[in-house]
Amino acid sequence: MSAVPQTHTSAHGYTMMEMLVVIAIISIIMPVLFSSIQSLYTTHAKTLSRALAVIETTKGVQEVVRDVRAAVYSENGAVPIVAIATSSLTLYSDTDYDGDVERIRYFLNGTTFTKGVIEPTATSSYPTNTETFLDIVHTTATSTPLFRYFTASSTEIVSPSQAIQVRRVEVQLVGSTRFGLQTSEVALRSSASIRNLKDTY
Repeated sequence: MSAVPQTHTSAHGYTMMEMLVVIAIISIIMPVLFSSIQSLYTTHAKTLSRALAVIETTKGVQEVVRDVRAAVYSENGAVPIVAIATSSLTLYSDTDYDGDVERIRYFLNGTTFTKGVIEPTATSSYPTNTETFLDIVHTTATSTPLFRYFTASSTEIVSPSQAIQVRRVEVQLVGSTRFGLQTSEVALRSSASIRNLKDTY
């Protein structure tokens, strides 16, 4: 009678040494992996923060340029440029393209570049208590001049009393945007001439 061969199976688990090796490998890989993920997030946050700052600041500059170019006499006949300063500008322009000329005021409200708008009444007046506000750009450069003014001959105007002579306005905005722990600043500058004025003073 022939003998039947027997098969033996062994349940082989991890030894203590193998476990220690695995733990050692993981302890080496995890910090590197975490550092790579953190670096990727930081780079992404910086990029996105700067992109948001560029978009916001560009929009603000474009809005000022558009209103300056379209500046016109008010509904009651007042001159297009009402008041000038290095941190504010007041003018008349049809900012919403509705056929009515609004009184527009750009100014620095704390660390926010803000736009104020007053719609004309039926009697062509501009009540200051009806002014509405829109935050345009958040900035940290509160000491930087936002506006510069020039005559038709490109002579810079430094006195607010010469507002009637303004024919070109230069605007510079420094936008600041925060995303996560990242803050980005972008400085943009542009200028615009008042198209609806041909006379000089």
